Amino acid sequence: MADRLEISVDSRDVLKALAVVGQVADRLIDEVSHDTAARIAEEARRRVRRRTGQTARGITVSKARLGGYLVYVDNPEQPNLDLWLEFGTRYMTASPFLLPGAALEEGPHLRRVAEALERAAAQSGLGE
Repeated sequence: MADRLEISVDSRDVLKALAVVGQVADRLIDEVSHDTAARIAEEARRRVRRRTGQTARGITVSKARLGGYLVYVDNPEQPNLDLWLEFGTRYMTASPFLLPGAALEEGPHLRRVAEALERAAAQSGLGE
């Protein structure tokens, strides 16, 4: 009777897939993040108080230097107006328009990221 068990496994395919899955996941999550940022921007445009429409027109999505996307208001004529609207001042009640959109997208974004990770695993040969 043998006192040990020896199992031999060829792991080359798994190691190749592991080398690729990160790159595929990065690309898919970047797409999901851009979609989420665009949805937040659109919701912010619907919610923002309008007098001239300049703040709504200034709502911008851009790629962040360290990854992901930024949603912000580019309004050089009144650079702090978005902050005053979002958080209020001692003279003005807050009328949030950016943060509510971000809060609405939190759950859907996490679901889209999970789906992207599943697709990345499948495309890399690790799924199912």
